[in-house]
Amino acid sequence: MRYLKLTIKLVVTALVCVVSVSLCDAQLNTISPYSRFGVGELESQSPGFGAGVSGSLVALTPMFSVNFTNPASYSMLVKPVFQSGVTLKSFQLENATTSERNSLSKLNEMSIGLPLGKGFGAAFGITPFSSVGYEISEQAISLPDGSSAEYRYSGNGGYTKGYLGTSYRKNQFKDVQVLTSKGLVADTVRELVSFFSLGINGNLIFGSADYGRDVIFDDFSGSYHRKETRNTTIGDGSLTFGGLYKKNLISKYEFRRGESVKIKDWDVTAGVSYSLENNINISSENLIQNATYNSSTDGLSGQDTVYYSGLLDGDLVLPAELRAGLVFSFMNEKERQIELSLEWKNQNWETYSNSLEDIGGFDRYADANSYSMGVQITPTPIGTPNAPWYKTTIYQAGVKYGDSYLKFSDEALTEQRVSLGVSIPFLGSNSFTRLNLGMDFGTWGSTDNGLIKETSLNSYIGISIMPHKNDKWFVKSKYR
Repeated sequence: MRYLKLTIKLVVTALVCVVSVSLCDAQLNTISPYSRFGVGELESQSPGFGAGVSGSLVALTPMFSVNFTNPASYSMLVKPVFQSGVTLKSFQLENATTSERNSLSKLNEMSIGLPLGKGFGAAFGITPFSSVGYEISEQAISLPDGSSAEYRYSGNGGYTKGYLGTSYRKNQFKDVQVLTSKGLVADTVRELVSFFSLGINGNLIFGSADYGRDVIFDDFSGSYHRKETRNTTIGDGSLTFGGLYKKNLISKYEFRRGESVKIKDWDVTAGVSYSLENNINISSENLIQNATYNSSTDGLSGQDTVYYSGLLDGDLVLPAELRAGLVFSFMNEKERQIELSLEWKNQNWETYSNSLEDIGGFDRYADANSYSMGVQITPTPIGTPNAPWYKTTIYQAGVKYGDSYLKFSDEALTEQRVSLGVSIPFLGSNSFTRLNLGMDFGTWGSTDNGLIKETSLNSYIGISIMPHKNDKWFVKSKYR
C-alpha cells in the first residue's frame, strides 16, 4: 500500500507537470502591439513570491521558496518545496486619441526545489519567457497606382523557459564569547559569520509564434487581396551562472537568566547572476496567398498559394543578461527581521539579431537597464509554534524603474511600477506551506510621438507547498 500511494503521487505530479507545460506554452499572455518586435513581450522571469518586492530577488536567500532568479540560492533550501502560481492582469492601452481596457490570466511558474544535504541544493521548473499577442490596423494606405489598401498585422503565441539547476554553499563559523555584565565569560556560541554559494542553471527555451499580415485593397484597385502568414519555432539551450556572498557585520549577545540571547544581528548579502549570450536555433515557414474578403467575419480567407518558403532554418542571438544586487538585513532580539533588497538588471538588446526576421529594423532595440528596491518584514520566524498567523506572515513592498529593450525615435520605452505582497502561513503557524499574494501597479511606454502607453495592475496568487514542521519528505525509512 505504501508503494501504491507513492506511485499515485508520482503519477499525479507528472500529470501536473505535463498539463502545466502545455498551458504555459499555449496560453495568451499578452495583448500588446510591442510584442510584434523581437521575441515578443518579455516576461518577468521571476518567482511570484517576489512580486511584492518588485522582483529585486538576485541577492535574497529564501529558505522556503525557489528563487530561480539566482541559481546560487538553491543551497539555502531547508525543506523540499513545490511552488506554483498564476498572474491576473488588468490593463489599459491608450494613445493620444483613444484607449482600450482588457484583462487576461496566465501561469506564472511551476518550480520544485530540493535540499540535497552537505551544502548542496537543486531546483527545476518552467516559467514563461516571452509572449506574442497583438492586432494592428493601418487604414487607407495610398499605393503608387492611386488605389489604397488597409494593412492588418496580427500575432499570437509565445516562448517558455524550462530550467534545471544546482548549487553548493560553503559556510564559515567562529566561536563568540558571551560576557556577563561584569565582563566575565559566561558562554561560548558558535556563529555563522559568512558563506558563499555558487550555482548554475541549464535552461531550455522553446515555443512557437504565428505572425500574420492581411492586405485588403479597395474595390477599385482590381487586385487580389493578400494574406501572409509566418510561423516561427525556437528550441535551444542556454546557461545561467549565479553567486552569493553573505557577511555578518554586527552581532551582539547578552547572557540572561542562564542563557545567551542574541540582541542584534546585522548582515549584508551580495548576489549576482549572469546568463550567457546565446545563439538559438530558429525555424520558420512563410506562406503568401491570394485571398477573398468575408464581410461576415470582416476577415480574409486564403485561396491560391502565391509563395511557400518551406521550412527555413536560422539563428537568433539573445543578448547576455546581468543581474546584481545587495540585501541589508537586521534582526532584533525578538527575531523580527527587516530586509532591504536592491537590484540592477542589464541586458543589451542592441546585440540582438534574427537571421529570419522581416518585421522591422534592428535599430528598434536598446540597452535595457532597470533598478528595483524592496523591503521585506518578518515579525516572527517561519514555523514558530503557537504564534498568530499574522506574526509569521511576511510583508513586502517595492518599487521599480527602468528602460525597456525597445526604443522609438531614439528614446527607450520606460517602465515604472510599485508593488505590495504578503506570504501567509497556509495551515497554521507550525506549517511551512505558504500562500503567496502580491500585486504591482505601473505604466510602460508613452503616448508621445504616436506611441502606445500601457497602464496595468498585476495580481499574483501562488502557493509554496512544503512538509509540515515535523515531517520529512524523500527520507528512506530504516527498520530494525
